[in-house]
Amino acid sequence: MRLMNEPHPAEWQKAWLPLIQEMQLYIRYERYLFVHAGIHPDLPVEQQSLQTLTEIRRKFHEDTFVPEPYVVFGHTNTERLGCVPGTVYWANHKIGIDTGAKHHLRLPLADLTNRLAYSCSTHPNSLYSDLKITSI
Repeated sequence: MRLMNEPHPAEWQKAWLPLIQEMQLYIRYERYLFVHAGIHPDLPVEQQSLQTLTEIRRKFHEDTFVPEPYVVFGHTNTERLGCVPGTVYWANHKIGIDTGAKHHLRLPLADLTNRLAYSCSTHPNSLYSDLKITSI
C-alpha cells in the first residue's frame, strides 16, 4: 500500500507497480482465506479496506473471534504472538506464517492439509542448511 501511495517512486518500484495494482487483496481457497496481515473481526472480508488487509495487527490478533474460513496471514512475526521463534502460529482459525525469515529465524512452507511446516534457517551462519519438519 505504501508503494502505491508514494508520490515519487524509484525506477525499480515503478516496474513493480502494475503487478502490485493487479493483485487481489485476498484469496479464498477451499476452507482458507489468504491475506497479508489479517481481517477486522466485525466486517465481512468483502468490506475490508486495503489498509486493514495489509496493516492490521492488534485488533485481529487479540480479538477472540474465530473466523470462518481459516485466515492465513503474515505481516506479524509469530514470535510476537507467543510462538517459539521460527514456528508457525495456529489458533482460533488464525494461521500465522511469518516466522521471522527477515530477522534471521526461519523461512516456512506450510502444508495446511497435513498441518505440517517445513522450514529452513535464514541465519547467515546456517543459511538454508537445516530443514525442519514440525507439526502445526
